[in-house]
Amino acid sequence: MTVSTSGWVGLVSLLALSVVGCTPAIVADYCAEYCDCERCNDTELEECEIRREGRIDYYAIYDCDDLYIEYLECVLDEADCDQDDDWYVHGDDCDHEREDYRDCYDDGSKEELIDVD
Repeated sequence: MTVSTSGWVGLVSLLALSVVGCTPAIVADYCAEYCDCERCNDTELEECEIRREGRIDYYAIYDCDDLYIEYLECVLDEADCDQDDDWYVHGDDCDHEREDYRDCYDDGSKEELIDVD
């Protein structure tokens, strides 16, 4: 198989982006919506993105990151901004998704470590 120069450049660019890291789209969208409502400044927007990315990484340790992302997607779809600029989810709209990632985490974090002597 022969790869053209432009193909290699594209592949190298893609790999560079994955190494450098970019804010996942769901995190950028989530934080933009949140900050549009809550009237965040640039520092608060960046903090939101860092916290959400950190949580995705944290839940990935327990193979629960996809479930956490589903929760973020639900919140993004269901949340509203009220007249006091508070971003909220109605009642139990995303409870199922929250329970799924929390149950996954609970199951993964309670696994017993093997004692090796």
